[in-house]
Parts: sequence; structure tokens; C-alpha cells
Amino acid sequence: MFRNAVVFLVGFFFFMSNATARPCVDSDDNSCWTAKNYSRQTVDLNCTTTSWTLISIHSLAPGGLDSVQLDTGYGDGMGFPEPGVLVTCQAKLSSGEQAKLSFSSYGWGDRVEIRVEKNLLRATSTEYWLSRTVHTSTAQFNSNGT
Repeated sequence: MFRNAVVFLVGFFFFMSNATARPCVDSDDNSCWTAKNYSRQTVDLNCTTTSWTLISIHSLAPGGLDSVQLDTGYGDGMGFPEPGVLVTCQAKLSSGEQAKLSFSSYGWGDRVEIRVEKNLLRATSTEYWLSRTVHTSTAQFNSNGT
């Protein structure tokens, strides 16, 4: 009985730590990019500018969450590119279907979430320091990645 209680408590604390875990470690969430896979396939994801790789994730499992805390020395001094920098994100599902989207960084300290959905790649960028305005870009998955 005692063993069952210990196993239950360890499992419960493990579940709660994962359920409440923050994706990035910085206390101010500076330069936090998250990727969530809501599709039924694994996905490879890369988001780049002309000179930097911002996020690169290989084989993100279905239901998976990953995040990247960018170096705070990059761009705006908090890890995010300056306003107006073009960001291109490419995703490839395990079936070979691809999606590509581009968006510009909007303001200082933007927070970005990339979502892989059933047939859609979605990037949501939130202007953190100024108006908290949310910008969304989407692209459909297809066999040739356009």
C-alpha cells in the first residue's frame, strides 16, 4: 500500500510539473519562441531571418511543445529581431507535406508562437512592449510546400 501511494505521488507531481511548466526559463519571457504540434504527424520546423536561425526543431511529436529562448544579445537586446525584419518559417510533416510562411517582426520584444495544426501552419506574434497587438500569419500544408 505504501509503495502504491509513493508511485501515485511521484506520478502526480511529475504530471503537475509538466502541466504547469513554463516553456522558457527566463523570468521575463524575453525572446521566447514556442512551437506546438497539434497535428497527428511529427514535424520539422525552421524559422529564419536572412542572417539568423531563430528556431529549429527536428521531429516534434504529435501533441508536443518545444520552445527556444533566444540569446538576449541578438537584435533588440532582448533576443528578438528589430521591427520590420522578415522572418520565414518552414515546416515539413512526416508525410512530406510542407508549408512556408513569412511575417515581419512588428515591435520590440515580440513573443512568437508557431502552431502546426491539421492542415495549417500558424505564426502568432504579439507586440509585447507597446500595444500587446496580436498579428497572425498562416499557410496551408501541401505536397510542394507553397
